[in-house]
Amino acid sequence: SRVERDAVIVVDKTKADAGKIRLNYMVEQAAWRPEYKFRAGEKATDAIGVEYLAAITQQSGEDWTGVNLILST
Repeated sequence: SRVERDAVIVVDKTKADAGKIRLNYMVEQAAWRPEYKFRAGEKATDAIGVEYLAAITQQSGEDWTGVNLILST
């Protein structure tokens, strides 16, 4: 099954110029976890590189194509 909700936004502007509306909402069945990659050289004196990545999973049924994400704990 799929749940759909409507957001009703009322805008009262005094100027006729363009504006922006941003809608944020929480989604269940979506999560992220940190992942790390460590890379070492062949010699003990070589620097060690660390990459910090994020593994994102979502099973909400929503299409996330082109979505901007902000990850937070």
